[in-house]
Amino acid sequence: MKKPALFVIFFAALAVAAGAAQYASKEFHYSITLPSGWETSDASDPSQVVFANSDDDAAVVVGVFEAEPGLSSEELLQAVVDRLRLKGARQAIDYKGYRAVGGSFQFLMKGARLSADLIVFNTDSYYIMIMGSSLKSTYKKNRDDIKAFFDSFTLDAGALEAESRDNVEPQSATVTASSKTSTASAETSETSEKSKEYAMKVGWGDLESSFTFATPDYYAAVKEGQAIIASGDPWGYYGVDTETDPHYTETFWARFFQDMYDRNYVRVQSMVNWFRTKAGEKGWSGYELAVEVIKCVQAIPYERPYQVVGDKSQAAAVLDYFTPNEVAWYDKGDCDTKSMLLIMILRQLGYDLVLYFSESYQHAMAGINLNAKGTYKTLSGKKYYFIEVTYPGWNIGDLPEEFGDPAQWTVVSIN
Repeated sequence: MKKPALFVIFFAALAVAAGAAQYASKEFHYSITLPSGWETSDASDPSQVVFANSDDDAAVVVGVFEAEPGLSSEELLQAVVDRLRLKGARQAIDYKGYRAVGGSFQFLMKGARLSADLIVFNTDSYYIMIMGSSLKSTYKKNRDDIKAFFDSFTLDAGALEAESRDNVEPQSATVTASSKTSTASAETSETSEKSKEYAMKVGWGDLESSFTFATPDYYAAVKEGQAIIASGDPWGYYGVDTETDPHYTETFWARFFQDMYDRNYVRVQSMVNWFRTKAGEKGWSGYELAVEVIKCVQAIPYERPYQVVGDKSQAAAVLDYFTPNEVAWYDKGDCDTKSMLLIMILRQLGYDLVLYFSESYQHAMAGINLNAKGTYKTLSGKKYYFIEVTYPGWNIGDLPEEFGDPAQWTVVSIN
């Protein structure tokens, strides 16, 4: 059974293919009856299936993925709300006999105003999310069809859990930072690491925490990176034309970083939850919370991924980039790796950030839209102050002298 990826929503340019009145997922044991005029739009990834109507003004996405330790349905829905910047209300509901969280929301996507209905629930081993959306102007017309999707959804939870048990390896003790290995076999074999969680211990100032990460997420992240390398053409993988695009390097990295954000932002939930809780306990202001997260990320030891990974054919070595799970696995990170980790955490805590990338400096930093002092660049009229996370000691707005020409920095918007 294919292990499902974390649920990521894409609404751009759905190419409708021939569909049927009934869709049944063999991998995840659910079925849906499609309303008249609706078709299966994209089922290439069984863990994230998209349906669209004939007018292309409404879509429904069904996502299924493995439950993460410590992540509740409420937290998952909140992560999606934060990711898409949804505005609306949610409530606990009963859905198909499951305790679920549902809500109705409004949001902007590529300049269009949309309305959406969203339900999240979980079995013992999986989370299931159903999201129906429509252009706000046509929502009333499509509301009954979207409701029909929710009403017709049928899940054989027994079969889903039975197949999950068949694929689960025996659980052993939690992995700690000191017990991790950087050997090639540990990097490539799921059977070499059978625990469900591992931890990254970080200390900064008078604070310290062991942040837990899901082991299956580590292996999923490694596989996702290998898919890019296995394509044989990372530029083409992201639709970059090196012949016609004079800024093809910047285009590639902008699309790569966006992809890494989309795939991994939910996987840092333990860090987000810890900081949210600690901020409440300590009474931190918004500025103080941002500073503490920055100090934490700065305290992660610096090292280039290609120097850390033993198997040089691994995506982390080829692309010289660690996903958050790989940062935690190796207790190491470099400039873009740690900047993206910071962006994923602070975005979910309500902050507005961008990524700074400089081809001439071969360096990356984060940028935050906050009432601060120091060096910044603007995007859409907003000031984004530089954040250097490579090493401890840098404040918001500090721009190291060796990277000190703002004109050499490109602002990469992460949506």
